[in-house]
Amino acid sequence: MFEPAAPVGGGLFVSKGVSGGPMQTGMYAISEMASLFNVSRQTLIYYDKIGLFKPAVVNEKGYRFYSPAHASDLHAARLGTGTR
Repeated sequence: MFEPAAPVGGGLFVSKGVSGGPMQTGMYAISEMASLFNVSRQTLIYYDKIGLFKPAVVNEKGYRFYSPAHASDLHAARLGTGTR
C-alpha cells in the first residue's frame, strides 16, 4: 500500500514529486500523500487545521510535506474517523 521511492544515500527516501533543498529530502508533498491514501488534499489540510494529522514540515511558502513515517499515522487517523 505505502511504497516510497528508491532509497538515496544514508537510507533517506526522496519523493518523486518533490524537488528542492535538503529540507524536502525524504518528504512527500501533500498531493503525493493524498494520492497514496485516496484522500483529497483538502482533507489533509483540514486534518492539519484541527490538529489530527500535522505535516512534518511546512516550508516558507506554506507547502506541507510528510515523512514516510507519517503513513501509519494517517492510516490510524483515517481508521479513527471511520473512513477507509
